[in-house]
Amino acid sequence: MAKPGARGKDKQRCGARTRHRHGFCRKWPVPGKTRCRFHGGCSTGAITEDGKARSLAAMHDGWQRWLEKTRAKKAAGEIERFPGGRKSGPRWVTPRMWERRQMEAMQRLRAERDALGPPPPPPRRRGRPTLIARAQAQILRTLAQLPKSSPWLASLAPHDLARVAEARRDLERRARRARPRPDF
Repeated sequence: MAKPGARGKDKQRCGARTRHRHGFCRKWPVPGKTRCRFHGGCSTGAITEDGKARSLAAMHDGWQRWLEKTRAKKAAGEIERFPGGRKSGPRWVTPRMWERRQMEAMQRLRAERDALGPPPPPPRRRGRPTLIARAQAQILRTLAQLPKSSPWLASLAPHDLARVAEARRDLERRARRARPRPDF
């Protein structure tokens, strides 16, 4: 059966280890907590300053005892290295290391992009034009029909003037194609 609890598959259950039946507690946790009332969900922890100090001292003493035992085992040759220590290889990455790698990768990509020069224009969309594209094309056709000395055209930016000139050429091309051909 899959392990319930915060790190298991059924994250809504308590998941504390039990000595009977399935090995894990299947009860619902106390609201706002991750454990049921039988496995510490109702506990508030140390409340007074003295209780907090005792709790920290007990944690520190337990850590020191574990260190002494583990150092003794390592000196005796029973273990090769400390259990639960740093992961070997590329799996060991702290959040700060990950952030630094991300920043370096972004800087490298920016430098490569700047070395290539300006990006190519986006590819033309195939298929039916959108409503906005049709409205823009209509505006360009209207501006292309204005005389070249129009004050409307004088107020446009250079890249917009280039688009108007292109639209004017397209209109002339279509007008040439639309001329009736003589019948022989």
